[in-house]
Amino acid sequence: MPGFRSDLVEDRFRIPSADRILLDSFNDFLKLCHPFNERAYGFEVLLYLYVYDDSSLGIDELWMMIRNGRPHREAFGRFINRLKDAGVIVVEPDPANRRKKLVRLDRELFCELGGFMFDKVTAEEL
Repeated sequence: MPGFRSDLVEDRFRIPSADRILLDSFNDFLKLCHPFNERAYGFEVLLYLYVYDDSSLGIDELWMMIRNGRPHREAFGRFINRLKDAGVIVVEPDPANRRKKLVRLDRELFCELGGFMFDKVTAEEL
């Protein structure tokens, strides 16, 4: 019976350097998005906030947009407050409607996410 050869295992599971760079970049992306990963719908919320950054997206509109596992409104409000406390979103009153709260990604996080998807974007360019 042949002996165990550890070099075969290492060769089989070795990650090429280009893939390692991609994997490291993806891990950095996950670290950036960590507060959003707290809930199943968090990544969907992150994508909506990124895509609709220029619009006047309110908390209730954002809640209604969630398609997968929409929480109760109160639970969603607590999730938004945790994101605000973590500093990854900004909640501000709508100048046109006092009862509406606008939700946006933090500018630095928006730029970092843009760096993963496009060329590096700086806050000054926005």
